[in-house]
Amino acid sequence: MIPLVNGGQPEPPIDPAAIELGQTVSVTIDIPALLRSGAIDPATSRRTRLDQVQGLTSDANIAPLIGVISRSVDFALGFLDLPHFRVLILLSGADSISVAELVVALSLNAKSTLALLDRMEDCGWIYTATPGRGVTETVAITEQGRSLVEDVTRKRQREIDEILDRLSEADRSTIATAFSSFATAAHEPAIRRPKKGIAP
Repeated sequence: MIPLVNGGQPEPPIDPAAIELGQTVSVTIDIPALLRSGAIDPATSRRTRLDQVQGLTSDANIAPLIGVISRSVDFALGFLDLPHFRVLILLSGADSISVAELVVALSLNAKSTLALLDRMEDCGWIYTATPGRGVTETVAITEQGRSLVEDVTRKRQREIDEILDRLSEADRSTIATAFSSFATAAHEPAIRRPKKGIAP
């Protein structure tokens, strides 16, 4: 029973049949008493959200998606390791990115990031977009690098399309909405072509 308080005294029970439509009944809920009684657990909603997230990200649920992603990057990993390919993904969504921004995105120090970028530039995957040296320098993706990202993206998209084709229209709509929300929360760059003439 919900404790009712009216000047410190419990109110008499309300007869639902005696309430007319449009009539307002003043009810004060004693929240501390509810908490003491255990009727409300302040951590319940938080635990429920956590359980929902853990359910969505269980091995059984995410393993198929990881499989699709792994198969799509197999080809790229014949040329680059994951940190190098991550750089290409980041650069594919921008005309150019500063070394300082890449340091943060890659969770590397400046020295390691510059060494990584030097190797990528030597292999023709990226180029220096602005002169200078150090974290203020900006780099951009070359057509060779963009082509690799697009090949991986097309391969992944084909496999995802094949999976979606096996689902009902309602399920496809639900997944599309969920992926859109997930992408927004992840703050990942959209893969797009650069402005004409940006890459050598």
